[in-house]
Amino acid sequence: MKKLTILLMFLFLILGLVAQESDRSGYETVKKLETERDIAQRTENLLYPFVGKTIVRVDLDLRYPSDILTPFGMALDRKESLPGLPVARSKGVLPSTIDNQETYPTFIVKKKITVFVDRNISKQMEEFIRENLNTWLKIDPEKGDELEIKKTLNFSEAAIMTKAKLTTSKIQILMGLILLIIFIIFLFIFNSGIKNISSAMRNINIAGLEKTLRFRGNVNTPFDVRGGNRASKLETENQEPLPIKIVSEEEEKDSLDFSFLEKLSIENFFKITENEKLEDMTFVLSKLSRGYVREIFKNYSGDLNKLISAMINQNKMNKKRARELREKLFELHKKYLEEENIQFSGIEYLVNIINNLPAKDANEFYEKIKEVNEGTAAELRTRIFLLEDILKLSEEVMEELTFAIDHELLIRFLASVSEDIKEKFFNALTSRAAAIYREDMELLGELSDLEKENAINQTLMIIRKLLNYI
Repeated sequence: MKKLTILLMFLFLILGLVAQESDRSGYETVKKLETERDIAQRTENLLYPFVGKTIVRVDLDLRYPSDILTPFGMALDRKESLPGLPVARSKGVLPSTIDNQETYPTFIVKKKITVFVDRNISKQMEEFIRENLNTWLKIDPEKGDELEIKKTLNFSEAAIMTKAKLTTSKIQILMGLILLIIFIIFLFIFNSGIKNISSAMRNINIAGLEKTLRFRGNVNTPFDVRGGNRASKLETENQEPLPIKIVSEEEEKDSLDFSFLEKLSIENFFKITENEKLEDMTFVLSKLSRGYVREIFKNYSGDLNKLISAMINQNKMNKKRARELREKLFELHKKYLEEENIQFSGIEYLVNIINNLPAKDANEFYEKIKEVNEGTAAELRTRIFLLEDILKLSEEVMEELTFAIDHELLIRFLASVSEDIKEKFFNALTSRAAAIYREDMELLGELSDLEKENAINQTLMIIRKLLNYI
């Protein structure tokens, strides 16, 4: 046990030293890491509207203010100097900041930018990225700056799901190993404790201890309870088997359970209890849930003061009367429960249907409702979203949609819809982004009717979700 404790303490000490050393090694590069992260995030955000998802890696060589800070001038320190032992001090050092402004800023000496893009990206888009990043990030090859574009990524949903599954599997394996180690340590400690307890009990020899123990049945033990080494034969006691009574389901019902009444509406509850005495009424209320009783009090049409007085004064009822009251109310409850009408919202049901239908089917279904009842159709119109409703959206909403919808899907959608919907999307884009979308549409080629229908329906469902229609 002591060896295991020392081993665990040594392991934790090594882990602490490793963590402390890693903290020290990263301390001097905090400024560099923060600058690289900020440039990478800014570059990814700039590229997203044009090329979608990218990963940018930035590697910088920095020159810090401390590299060029030097003291200027030396002077004799008369207060600290002693006869024959002069003390000199620096007159001053130029501070690194004055009024929160850097006197010597941190310079970027050299930068290397690597952009990872989708492997299926076009050559024109690659040239667009290279041209604009040279301008945005001021890439200067003469200073040693580098810009590299790697077409190695696959942002498809299948690839993302595969990576997620692999990550989950690794986490599960790691957790399994940790639990296994904990279980082995627990077994080791438990086994050591059991051995110590067994050794201590073998050394106990108290006179009369066997009289305090009573055993039933034939049991052979390797040791006598008094500490001897001979086998002992324990006495048996013969007893009659316990009687078992089979209780019917009806007899097993709790005579004080009135929760079945909560299945009724408040209106029907009042109907089946209108002829009951106040004392019986208060007893029934004491057996129901607080929420149901609260609704009863809200809708009670009788004298509420009398009911409250009866609840205060009434605190006893014999079991026979309680059983009779329960049986009576149970029969009435079954009768009213069968006669209760089931309420449902037809309008809400129609809204959910239309907002989950494809574009063409949703339009046709709405037109049929309009033919049957124009008033209902007018009420539905404000709560459903059809394809033509895109034209009613504001520029801010359209701009958000262009960012939220997948680039490839949006290209197929724009190639499949009418000109007015296309222009609605293009007006929300910059001229450069709109030109890129038009170029990608031309490269896409002609789509089949089925491909157009799928692109429209997928995009419409995404828009409905983003606008909280479903």
